Amino acid sequence: MSGKRIVRWVLVGLIAVVFGWVAYSIITRYEGDGVYTVNRMPMPEGLLLKDHNLTFPEFRLDKTGQYTWHFKNYCSSNTRFMVSLNVSNPRELAWWTISTRVNVVIRDQGGKIVFEKNSPLNAHQAQQMSRDQSTRQPDFDWQAWYAVVGRFGEASSQVAINGIPKKEASYYGYTLEPIECLRSYEVQVSVSEISTDGEPLLGTLSIVSGWK
Repeated sequence: MSGKRIVRWVLVGLIAVVFGWVAYSIITRYEGDGVYTVNRMPMPEGLLLKDHNLTFPEFRLDKTGQYTWHFKNYCSSNTRFMVSLNVSNPRELAWWTISTRVNVVIRDQGGKIVFEKNSPLNAHQAQQMSRDQSTRQPDFDWQAWYAVVGRFGEASSQVAINGIPKKEASYYGYTLEPIECLRSYEVQVSVSEISTDGEPLLGTLSIVSGWK
């Protein structure tokens, strides 16, 4: 094979790779509600090690309501997907006392449930403060990022500084199976049993998939 023919085949191969990459980028482009971001590690690790984050619009937690969002092409090769509920308020709140119920369900395009949480926000606190701590917390209960406020009233540094509660708290759970690229999903949020007495409470829901 002559040198010119080799060069020609190399060029054809490169063009095919470029076109394939462009086609893949178009096919897997994110579609739906919220803001989807992908953060890469420095190269060359960045080719494989990526953090994915999808954050949906802010919604009210101080009154009953229902919210629905859709998304497609959350294309993460990571195996773990966390659903995080971040809650904030203009002033400090004792988060461990808030029993507002938040129900979040994520279904794929076939109607299969891949994530569901349905409990008061302080379900983790209530379970830990119960006399029988040997029982496993129900799968549908929200977990809390903060450590439990102790039986004697001391507060975790995750939700309070020098005894003063912070203005935000986080709750979380994990999907039952990976979110798949090229598939469509629906997110349904229901807020009920309000317990904050008019406090302007806001929530933000995110789906996070980190490479670690």
